[in-house]
Amino acid sequence: MAEIVWIIEETGEKRFPYRLTIKKNDSILLRLRVQDRWPPEDGYVFCIREKEDKTYDHPLRELEREEVISFKKFGKKISIVLGRKKNRSCDFLFLKKPYKRKEGEYEQIFWTVGEPQRLHRPRVKVAKTFRRDLQILVSKDEKRPWKFNREIIREDVLPKDTYGLKKHMDIEAVVKRKSFKDMIDAIRDINRLHEELEGIKTYKYAALVIEAYY
Repeated sequence: MAEIVWIIEETGEKRFPYRLTIKKNDSILLRLRVQDRWPPEDGYVFCIREKEDKTYDHPLRELEREEVISFKKFGKKISIVLGRKKNRSCDFLFLKKPYKRKEGEYEQIFWTVGEPQRLHRPRVKVAKTFRRDLQILVSKDEKRPWKFNREIIREDVLPKDTYGLKKHMDIEAVVKRKSFKDMIDAIRDINRLHEELEGIKTYKYAALVIEAYY
C-alpha cells in the first residue's frame, strides 16, 4: 500500500512561515503555505495554495514528518488523521468567494480542528416565535450552548451534550448535539455511540444533530 506522508517545513517568510505538504509516494496530494504549524482548538489557520513556480531565497528546513493514516475528501472538505497521539486529526475547508469589484471567484482555505461555525454559516433563518408553555433545557456539561431568544435551564437529568423541550413537568423532545469530529470518534467506538443513542431513545421525540461543513 502506498504511504502518505505529512511534511511541515519552515519557509522563513513573515506572512506564511511554514509550508505543509501531503505526499503519496512521489505525488503531491496537497501543498499549502500556512500561517502556523497547527490550528487552535476553536479557531483556524489561514492557508493558500503554493504555486508550482514558487521559489524561496534559501532551502526550507523540515520540522515535521508524519504518517497519514486517513486522507478523506468530503465535498469542500479534506479530513486528515495522522499516525501520532497529539494533534492527530484536522480538516481543510475549501471555499469559493465572489470578487466584490470584478467577475469571478477566489479561493479561501481554512485549516481547522474545532470546526468554528463562523467560517461557513448556512443561509437559513430560524423563526423567533416560541410557545410560552415550553421550556428549553440543556445538559449541565455543555460548554458552548446554542443561543436562544429566551432563557435556557441547565438540567442534570439530560444526557451529555443534549438539549430538551419541557412541557409542564415532562421532557417532550431532545436533541443530541455532536461535532463532525465527535461523530467520527464515536463511530470508531461503536459501542459508545450505541450507548449515547440509547440515552435519548427513551424520550418521545429524539434527534441527533451533526455540525459539519457541506
